[in-house]
Amino acid sequence: MSLQRNYFGDCVNLIANPQDSYIYPSDNTLVQCSSVKVTLFNTTFTANSTGDLPIYIINPAPFISNINQNGVLTISKKFCPPPPPPPFVPPSPLCPVIKSFDVIEIEGHTTFCASPVVGATQSVNITGTNLVNTTKVSLVWNSTLVFDAVDITYQGGNDTDYTITVAFSRDLPNGTYSLIVEANNLNASVCNQTSAFVNFIVYPVRYFIYPQPPVVYNGIITPVGLHTVNFNFNFILTFLLKKSADGTQVAYNEEFTADYDNKVTMFVPDTFTNGTYQPVVVADDGCGTQPYGPDLFISDNANLQLSSIYPTIVSTSAVSTVRVNINKVLPRAHVYISLPGSGKPAILLSGIVITSSGDQISGDVLPTTPAGVYDVVVVNMDGTVGVGKNLLTVTTAVPPVVYSASYSSPVLSINGANFEGNPSVNLQCENLDGSSYTVGATVNSASSNAISVNADIAVNSVCQVIVTNPGSKLNFIYSRVVNFAPTSSFKQASNLPSGVNRPAVVATGIKPSATYSRPAVVYSIGGSSNGAALPTVNSATASTATTNAIPSVSAWSAQPSLPVALSGHSATIVNDYIYVTGGVATAVPTGNETAPAEPTSSASTGVYRSLILNPNKTPTVALPASHRDGNATGVGEANFYYAITAVYSNNSDINPGGESLIGNIQNIYTPPVYPSLVVELAWDQVPGAASYNVYRTPYSEAPSSLLALLSNTEQTKFVDKGELQANGKKIPVAGSIGNWVKLEQTLTTPRSNLAVTSLNQAIYAIGGDDLASYEFATVTSTESTGPKDYERQTLSSFTQGASSLPSTRSNFGATTYNNRVLVGPSATDNKIYASSAASGGDLGSFTTNSNQPSGDLSNSCLVSSNNKLLVVAKNNVASSTCAGSDTCDQPFQSSSQSPATSTSNPGCAQSSSTLFVVGGENNARTEYALF
Repeated sequence: MSLQRNYFGDCVNLIANPQDSYIYPSDNTLVQCSSVKVTLFNTTFTANSTGDLPIYIINPAPFISNINQNGVLTISKKFCPPPPPPPFVPPSPLCPVIKSFDVIEIEGHTTFCASPVVGATQSVNITGTNLVNTTKVSLVWNSTLVFDAVDITYQGGNDTDYTITVAFSRDLPNGTYSLIVEANNLNASVCNQTSAFVNFIVYPVRYFIYPQPPVVYNGIITPVGLHTVNFNFNFILTFLLKKSADGTQVAYNEEFTADYDNKVTMFVPDTFTNGTYQPVVVADDGCGTQPYGPDLFISDNANLQLSSIYPTIVSTSAVSTVRVNINKVLPRAHVYISLPGSGKPAILLSGIVITSSGDQISGDVLPTTPAGVYDVVVVNMDGTVGVGKNLLTVTTAVPPVVYSASYSSPVLSINGANFEGNPSVNLQCENLDGSSYTVGATVNSASSNAISVNADIAVNSVCQVIVTNPGSKLNFIYSRVVNFAPTSSFKQASNLPSGVNRPAVVATGIKPSATYSRPAVVYSIGGSSNGAALPTVNSATASTATTNAIPSVSAWSAQPSLPVALSGHSATIVNDYIYVTGGVATAVPTGNETAPAEPTSSASTGVYRSLILNPNKTPTVALPASHRDGNATGVGEANFYYAITAVYSNNSDINPGGESLIGNIQNIYTPPVYPSLVVELAWDQVPGAASYNVYRTPYSEAPSSLLALLSNTEQTKFVDKGELQANGKKIPVAGSIGNWVKLEQTLTTPRSNLAVTSLNQAIYAIGGDDLASYEFATVTSTESTGPKDYERQTLSSFTQGASSLPSTRSNFGATTYNNRVLVGPSATDNKIYASSAASGGDLGSFTTNSNQPSGDLSNSCLVSSNNKLLVVAKNNVASSTCAGSDTCDQPFQSSSQSPATSTSNPGCAQSSSTLFVVGGENNARTEYALF
């Protein structure tokens, strides 16, 4: 009977609940009473109390059955007889409570294991309360799988601290478990399961899976990656067990580095005998790996003929590719360089490429390689080895670079950088018939950036020029110095994607690598097709190989389009940038503009610029690594190539939203370890890059030419988990350009069908429909902040020139020679005008050359090539020799070299002595010849 206490003198009025059997006062005022008398509606009965709460009413039911909820109890202090016994309350069940345990990791059975005890089961000691009646102990995984202990031993103790020992099988799957103890309670009934909610991590057997590589040479210290499974411990030891024919085994402890949870790199010494060895990896708990995959084979079979390498000297200033000639190379061969006597591990070359003939293998020497003289070692996976002693020198010196070379018998003029002292010059030449010969060269004079050489180069041949610095012995190969009489016919290259009339065509040499020149590249920019202006830009490259003397030209590749469609425009190149201006513009929304597009079909004063991508300003990728990631799908067994490009921010001032060329190509063979093997890549940062594109070959053993986009990341590292497909866009081709930028500077006068050329960091926009004037702007270059950053160019405002042409010009060409600007013929006349550049960029008065070409020269091109001045007209090419003439004013003769297709309004350009004639009159044809 729940009562609300109210006090009236010595008595207490209580509001009772008739359903209660007891009186529970709401406070402690009714204590130590001598007697209690309860009156209900003038009916009195006796209540007893022990002096402590609660007060029990003896058999109140007959008295309170008719009491409503407002009945009043009157309690008076009378006497306190002995209290009745308390009502029966059932005891609480005594279930087990776990206090502690001694093992949280159950280790799978291993052969090389000092502790814990090796056996089929793992024992666990559990101490807690009420464990004496334990009937079952289990491990539960994910609330679904239950694994009961195979044995329970009762160790003894008291009720609150009792110990049992339970044994679990070592064959449990790996995972996190809850511990469940079940016992009989005091009523001999089964107590509900009680979990300690303690995680038990069960590790299965540790295995050694694969050595990478599986074959090494015993003449060098070789790093070998040891892949393991179930090895999430601290590594303390690696050793090799020699597997002898008589069954005996000898253990050899070796140095190592811990790379990942399931991979270490062991350094196999150069003192081991030929044979098969079982690698073993041991953790800090004393347990090691059991064999599962292949053993490691150490070979001393160095019987292959490593005949030569090129180059023999490389610099740490850039990634250098070394080509090794050997009589047998098998797939997945490795190339090492080793410092003899240093006691240091050999260095594995990256970016391995093996020729289809199986007699040459190449690899990259990274800039991080220490200087020294190295042995070169090629190891095939069948155990055959080729060794070349002291073949490669790595130096910190900077190699020479040749930018251009031109020949006017008997003088070869070489321009470049980093020339030291009195460099030596060698020429390897080839005739049109394919026969080769060597030219002796005598250096007349040399500076840090120019060399003059006397050499007797035969007519109709092409040469490679090799410049070698005397101190470091570093050299540089420059291809395609020619001495051609006009006897070689034009060759046809691949057509443009569509016919184009008067595209702006420019050509240049791709920036050289650390040791050799790269191909010439030609660009076809805009133009018109069937009367409609085009924004399209395409590029093609001419090989530098001397085979057959005349180079081959690749198919055209699409490049970033202009922000507007242009016709009647012209272009020029200043260092790393292409400038396009003039013409008639038709607005094309491309998303690449940094300023509003020009009005549709208006005479253009706009100036557009694009960066020619430099293959040296790219990410350098370190040697890839493979390891296990249990949460990944994995790449599986494969031989992949990888490459990285830098992606510039949308507000970049050189290549907004554009991409660099790829850096060095890396490849890695991932062994058949387990499904979760991943490949980890890392590279250096490129200035201005907002993110990086990761390219990979689409399938194992695919050639690097098929590299395709795999992913994009803002980091300078990436892990290929095998969950993405390399089916995106292809890598940028050599000679690619960046996205176009519309400059704030504009021409002062709209000019269509003009000519544009550049000289001494100044750009000249000349003539145009009904115009004889010209204007110019100067380019100020800011040096790059580092080896992988580009120079910045600032263009001044255009200024009208002080002089003008003797007559108006349209659809004509302009070029430069010996500090002079030369203006070609047009429909107005066949005359060639020339003017010398003055300080500040302006030109002096134009003069008329004494020698003029003849014939119909309307819509022609004018280029200077290999000390020649060439006028390319619809029917022929007129040639004049400039050598020995400061003004390039010599008699013209009609060349026997003429394009096979007569065309008007082509685009023309020259680079590396190669003349390109592109398009014209809606023609898609491309032809080229050496001059």
